[in-house]
Amino acid sequence: MRRISPVLNLFIAASLLAHSQASQNRNQTQKPSQSNEVNAQSQSARPFTSEEKTRIIRTLLETPRLAATLRNQRYRVLSVALAPDSKVRKDETKELRIAVVVLFNYTSSKATRFLVDSSTGEILAEEELRGRPQPSGEERQEAAEVIRQDRSLASVLREGAIIEGGFAVADPNEHKPPHRCIQFQLLSGDRTRLLRVVVVDLNDRIIALSRNNY
Repeated sequence: MRRISPVLNLFIAASLLAHSQASQNRNQTQKPSQSNEVNAQSQSARPFTSEEKTRIIRTLLETPRLAATLRNQRYRVLSVALAPDSKVRKDETKELRIAVVVLFNYTSSKATRFLVDSSTGEILAEEELRGRPQPSGEERQEAAEVIRQDRSLASVLREGAIIEGGFAVADPNEHKPPHRCIQFQLLSGDRTRLLRVVVVDLNDRIIALSRNNY
């Protein structure tokens, strides 16, 4: 049997090493592209930023028909979010990012849900909501301020009571149509006792119900 010369051995080893390094380089160049594909897919479903939400709301409210409807009305946008996948449509060139915008009109006491093209502000669909959408942070803050300005409740707060809760409930005064009402609890300072149940009417910005719990 012929023996392989030391020089040939070195040549074979060098060739194997070069092939191994080339394979590693090919794998490394492929990984970023795969990662970019994943990132691109994830980015299409990313939540709207606060800046995007502000732009979507502004563009929606500037729509001539809606602007005319809301003129001299008191209203608030409650939420802006990405529409479910079932609501998203695609055109020939790009994927449209559709926003779901919920608006409550305190003057008419109606909640409306809009589907909006986030890039153009075009209203794709709208429907009146029959239920009670959950309050926005702004609504909770406004309702809590109504509680603080009420004389009898302010005295309870000065004694150390804490405002908790803040969820939409039926109008206890049964207006037609029903007013937008948010319920809170006044708890003792150590949160061990429920002192009062308070319902705030945001249409009239008044206390609709205040019930002692002792």
